[in-house]
Amino acid sequence: MARKEKKKPVPGDMIRIERKLYSHWGVCVSKDRMVHLSPPGQNNELNMIKSLGMAMNVQVMVSKIEDVAQGNVYYADNYLDGEEGFNPHPVKDIVGYAMHQVEEPEQDFDLVWNNCEKFAIMCRYREYHPGKQAERGILASVATAAGLVAASATALVAMILFR
Repeated sequence: MARKEKKKPVPGDMIRIERKLYSHWGVCVSKDRMVHLSPPGQNNELNMIKSLGMAMNVQVMVSKIEDVAQGNVYYADNYLDGEEGFNPHPVKDIVGYAMHQVEEPEQDFDLVWNNCEKFAIMCRYREYHPGKQAERGILASVATAAGLVAASATALVAMILFR
């Protein structure tokens, strides 16, 4: 299978910034700016990773893409285009919606239910989708839980058999 070429974002695109353990997402609103979620008063989400398991407020803000990327690879990733029910809105509407969100008050951040990828999806499609990162996180949690159940069952059977 051929790898998709990573294209430079243009207004209306979802931007994916690759970090070591996750990706940060936003929406391209001009040739060099994006709208994204970030802790209040900060230009990128890097301190949000410290929020694992804790509530954190975020704000929607406009930033230079290069400032947010901080040297990391970034590109347009409109991976839901063409999926059933996911048709991108016109660029003017995507950018307008994203810019309107900047005026909204701070909101609660949650790595699974209210994160930067979901924000970008909502701006582009106005539809709910769990996002790639949330799907992976949920699958990992289910796999861990299944492993714990299997280990507990094995231990229980061993205790019964070897009394």
